[in-house]
Amino acid sequence: MSEPTYFPRLDGLRAVAIGCVMVEHFVPVPAIHRLGLGFVGVDLFFVLSGFLITRILIGLRESHQSVASAAKYFFWRRFLRLVPAFYAAIAIVALLGLGEMQERWWIHALYLSNFEVALQGRWNDASHFWTLSVEEQFYLLWFVLIMVLPRRLLLPVSMAFLALANLYRLTVFVTGGSFYLVILLPGVCDGLAIGSIVAIILQDGRYSYLRNVLQHRLTLFTCVGGLLAMLIVPFTSVPEFQPVLWMWMSVFAAIIVLEAVSPKLGLHLDWLKVPPLRHIGKISYGIYIWHYFVGQAISKMNAIPYFAHSFGWQMVIMLASFAVSMLVAQISWLAIEQPALRLKKRVELFRGSTAKHERRSGGISLSRSLRSSGA
Repeated sequence: MSEPTYFPRLDGLRAVAIGCVMVEHFVPVPAIHRLGLGFVGVDLFFVLSGFLITRILIGLRESHQSVASAAKYFFWRRFLRLVPAFYAAIAIVALLGLGEMQERWWIHALYLSNFEVALQGRWNDASHFWTLSVEEQFYLLWFVLIMVLPRRLLLPVSMAFLALANLYRLTVFVTGGSFYLVILLPGVCDGLAIGSIVAIILQDGRYSYLRNVLQHRLTLFTCVGGLLAMLIVPFTSVPEFQPVLWMWMSVFAAIIVLEAVSPKLGLHLDWLKVPPLRHIGKISYGIYIWHYFVGQAISKMNAIPYFAHSFGWQMVIMLASFAVSMLVAQISWLAIEQPALRLKKRVELFRGSTAKHERRSGGISLSRSLRSSGA
């Protein structure tokens, strides 16, 4: 399989997403925390992941590889992109004795962080890892579904997941369930699902009408209205209603992603291709992993006694947290992530050996199995 198409504007969108997350975590203004900008950024990441992962999996599905070879290709590349920096952060934070990592490292290493937060009913010193757990659980599930289901069912299944997330969050609200239950996969899979829908409608001409619906001005205005309502709800008497409105954030993000990958239609988004933004987007994974720990460490710095609780000191902490997070992420990119990414070429070895085995054993190829499934 050839390298996936590169969309430079999507790196800019990643920069916007990580910016929203850091603003929520670092800016010492309670009103900003109540807005939920962190969830806006996270949902944008989910939509991007759903879009890109589905494109890759559909490409694998339509290739002439066996399912086993496709799995090796996909999961080896996911491992190299995600695990080295993630495990390095877990190891370093545990060695430094920050928070509860020394006792709870295995939960995060097994990508169960979202279950831990949901069961404890509180955020913890590494609770930002919940999003990484959700995405890993999504990869495992989505690989199976894309490879097994007939192609005609891919869009209906994606829409079913979109509906499931909204029904799940509404049920949690109506029953008075803990907010933290919504960060389990069923509660946030709509962002991933609608990203998948964008990928499917772009690769299948039968669904061009859905593309027109997403690009219609009425859809955009409706989503903007829903997004504004979502940001206002935390300041009302029912702030816990906000997750019920997250769908509008997901649909709005999907519209932006659709525009960003359309060379002729997305010219108004060319500012996303500015080199500094694209670079921040490239290292955004490292920023996300490290920034939460950086903020915790810097906030523990001792100030001059009379200055400790002043607005000026809070600004120093905020700016230092932004700067150091970027610096640590850059080091992570150069020392850990890029060297790991160079190992992606070893996938070709997997594919070559698998193809030879299939020729010798007469194994069923991926394309043949898909034809027999009615795709």
